[in-house]
Amino acid sequence: MKFLKKHQKAVFLTLGVLFVILLWEIIAYATSQTFLKDFFLTCKESILLLGKSDTYLNLGFTLLRLLISFAISFAPYMLNAFLPLQNLFFNLLNI
Repeated sequence: MKFLKKHQKAVFLTLGVLFVILLWEIIAYATSQTFLKDFFLTCKESILLLGKSDTYLNLGFTLLRLLISFAISFAPYMLNAFLPLQNLFFNLLNI
């Protein structure tokens, strides 16, 4: 009981991860692996995919597109935030 109180977060995290993997496996086998593939097969394929250089190139381009889209969507909001302040500043200077 002392162990459970001391390591409660780690125990519940481990149980939660195991529950998600078990649920994944149940769904995979219930749907004959058409909806979800086997968890361990998916892990194996992911590791093989990380061994290819094209994966990192595509990941880099995806992150670059994400950065560009955030910059494009952030710029109008910054203009809307600072233009009224600039107008207020110039009105205080009587320019």
